[in-house]
Amino acid sequence: MRLESLELHNYGPYVGQHVFNLSDQGMVHIEGRNLDEPWMESNGSGKSSILDGLDWVLFGVIPRGDHVDSIVNAEVGANTLGIVRLTDDDGTSIAILRARKHADHKNACKLIVDGQDVTALDARETQAHINEVLGLDRAMFHAAVLYGQEDRVRFADATDKDRMQILTQILQIEELDEWATLLKDKRATVEQAVGGHERAVREYEAELEGLRRSDPQAEAASFETHRKANLETLQQQWALITGEFQKADQHYRTIYVDVSAGLAALEPKIREAQQTVAKCEAQEFGTKGRLQELEQATQRYQSMQNVECPTCRQMVHPGHVQNLSGTLSAEMHGLVATSQQQASLTEQWRVYLKQLEAQRLELLNAGRLSDEAGAVVAQKTEAGNRVQQAIHEVTNRPNPYAVAAQEHQQRVAGVAEALRQAQAVLADAQGVLAYYDFWAQALRVSGLKNYILDSRLAELNEAINEWTSVMTQGGLKVRLTSQTDKRTGGKANKLSIIVERANADGTITQRNFASWSGGEKQRVSLAIDFGLSRILARRARKRYDVMILDELFRHLDPKGRRYCMDMLQELSKEKSSIFVVDHDAEFAAQFQKRWVVQRQNLRSQLVEGGVNEESKRAA
Repeated sequence: MRLESLELHNYGPYVGQHVFNLSDQGMVHIEGRNLDEPWMESNGSGKSSILDGLDWVLFGVIPRGDHVDSIVNAEVGANTLGIVRLTDDDGTSIAILRARKHADHKNACKLIVDGQDVTALDARETQAHINEVLGLDRAMFHAAVLYGQEDRVRFADATDKDRMQILTQILQIEELDEWATLLKDKRATVEQAVGGHERAVREYEAELEGLRRSDPQAEAASFETHRKANLETLQQQWALITGEFQKADQHYRTIYVDVSAGLAALEPKIREAQQTVAKCEAQEFGTKGRLQELEQATQRYQSMQNVECPTCRQMVHPGHVQNLSGTLSAEMHGLVATSQQQASLTEQWRVYLKQLEAQRLELLNAGRLSDEAGAVVAQKTEAGNRVQQAIHEVTNRPNPYAVAAQEHQQRVAGVAEALRQAQAVLADAQGVLAYYDFWAQALRVSGLKNYILDSRLAELNEAINEWTSVMTQGGLKVRLTSQTDKRTGGKANKLSIIVERANADGTITQRNFASWSGGEKQRVSLAIDFGLSRILARRARKRYDVMILDELFRHLDPKGRRYCMDMLQELSKEKSSIFVVDHDAEFAAQFQKRWVVQRQNLRSQLVEGGVNEESKRAA
């Protein structure tokens, strides 16, 4: 992959448009000149802003975690734009554009391949597509292309734990730590579950033992014995009440029939007698009334002798009065006989009616005996119903002990089944726990990770010594070891750095890294870090023709800096451009080209090398 150029517009200290050609530049020393603050020498000139701009355009990272608008030029205040152009190995042209507060592009991130905009719907998806096209992510880019002081892992100066963490990332076995953490959490969950299952098994075993010691069958049999005795007593009561009922019912029926028949026969007779008495009394009353009228008429006619008739006003003749009186007397005599006969007949019927009423009273008195007999029948009937109800209740009353016995049997079976299932679940959980224990042991530092590290120590040592040989002119050799000797004997798992020197007499001096001198330590430390970065860079799916080293050699002694040129010469065999950002003017003189970034009036620009097309004011 050819990294052709970086184009910045109003980015950081750069006002207007600035184009930096990156491909086919050879070995280039980038230095700075700060005319605004001369006492700072090259610091603050804007050298690092070029690298920050490259990082921002490719990956959207704001330098040093600053505010998102910190990349916008303070003087212009808007229209910040960056474009990186690349050419793939197959000739495909690639352009990555990123903008901030731009009039046309707003805050866009765009990917253009062979002139076609293939930008995704959102920035995250677009960045993923950019990483795919680049063939690496930001971490790999910093290991393979843009490598500086901040990218150094300082492996030699790290603790044992940090060294293992560094190698874990470089060898791509960090997933083992993720698995170990996940496994630890899962094991804790399963271990807790095993404890719960063990408690459940113990509880079921205790409950089953208690159920087996208790037996409600005896209580159920005793209940049935009492039921049988109660039923026998009730049956005897029923037989006695039935006999009494039948006797009372027969007596009641006998009386009731006689009384009913007698009353039925008497009632018509009584009604007839009552009607006849009433008729006779009416006739007798009529006859007595006529007699009274005749007596009154006789007295009136007798008083009318020798007097004037009140009707015709003539004198009444005595003979006429006598004739009328005789006629009335004869009629009265006949009515008296008739009245006597009627009175006798009426009396006869009254006597007869009294006799009938006396008979009815006797029958009614007998009827009261019938009611008493009926009450006895009703009493016996009610008593019999109560006994029958009691027999029904006793017969159909559930045996509570039988139910308990059945429930007990079902409970025993249920607890036994629950115990079997709990034991099966416990066995499964214990199997899972054993499985997790196995892998927990395997994923320990001294386990699978240490095994992988041992298997790749040769690769690590080879990569490190490729650059150690360059940085020490073949005088030193580094060897990483995963074990060390114990004072008490045996081996201990510990990642150590052993530095060996071949002496003129053929002997080899072997010491721990920490015991070597400062200058040698710095060169060895840099060689180790750079060698490890080369291993990380191998993970990238594409190889780049450019490498940028940002102040990588600032802490080396003069001898180390001279050896660095050998290192750069080796790198130049595979790169068309190598850029080194550094402050040392003597060191700069050894490079083919030099770029000078100058800051003046708060503006930075490339005054020597590259292309500078500054505009006075951005749109």
